Amino acid sequence: MVLGEPQGIARLLSVLLDNATKYTPPGGEVRLLAEIDGPRLIISVKDTGIGISPEHQVRVFDRFYRVPRVDGGAPSGSGLGLALAKWIAERHGTKLTVTSELGNGSCFSFSLQLEPPEHADDLRLTLSLAG
Repeated sequence: MVLGEPQGIARLLSVLLDNATKYTPPGGEVRLLAEIDGPRLIISVKDTGIGISPEHQVRVFDRFYRVPRVDGGAPSGSGLGLALAKWIAERHGTKLTVTSELGNGSCFSFSLQLEPPEHADDLRLTLSLAG
């Protein structure tokens, strides 16, 4: 059990999974990972997609910011998804982070406070979704 608002967490995960599938080419992989670290559950969405260059990583959570496409075309989306995800994470007392390497995918992570179960150290969940 984690402390959090179910609809907000579902929306945050929806944004992250939607972005991961949008920027991962066919044959790539998107993973939803959950791991217990002390009193917190770390949730990550990791993909093997196109990645984000360092100069864009610092802005991806800004409202209306869209990473320019390499081919010069118009970026997709409204630039609000990751800003919303960041806001939801902050409302849950956590920070949404990104690690990424251009051409080698991205990993977006946040953590939630656990309600102390009796055997928390025995819990680990990993889900894989093939792209």
